Formats: sequence, structure tokens, C-alpha cells
Amino acid sequence: MLGCARDGLQDRPSQLPLSSSPVFVCDSQYRMSDRCGQSDDSYAQDGSEVWLYNSGRSRFVYYFTFINDRLQRIRQVACDADNPDCPYFR
Repeated sequence: MLGCARDGLQDRPSQLPLSSSPVFVCDSQYRMSDRCGQSDDSYAQDGSEVWLYNSGRSRFVYYFTFINDRLQRIRQVACDADNPDCPYFR
């Protein structure tokens, strides 16, 4: 089983505009769903599950990567016309 990193940037909470409570690396999928609601999209990638939350046009897209039901990575990406990862411009 993969352990959770609890140091550096990985240990800092992510405060989403759509959540009143922070989420942390190592949180369960249940806790993430409880705090932030259902994701806007999700997909499997290399043995992990990625949940996507979109905070709106010209804002940010958040990617949460889970392995074995535990949050391993939080990534924030600017959402604009120059970014192919932005769901508004696919």
C-alpha cells in the first residue's frame, strides 16, 4: 500500500471556493465528497482515480488524485482559452 506524504507542500490544505472546509493529502474519497460534493468529472489514470472540480470560467480547475481511496495529490490549473485542460474550451 502506498503511504501518504505529509511534508512540504503536500501537507498544506486546499481550500476550494466550493468548500467551507479544507481537504488534506491522505483524506479519504468519502471525506472529500462530504466536504466538496460530487466532482464535475473523474477518470482513471495509471492505477489512480482523478477527480476534477471546476470553479468556473476564467478561474481554476482542481485535480485531486486518489490511490487506494486516499488523496495523494492536489493540483490547481488556471482555466483560460490557452489551457487545453480547461473543460470550457475542449
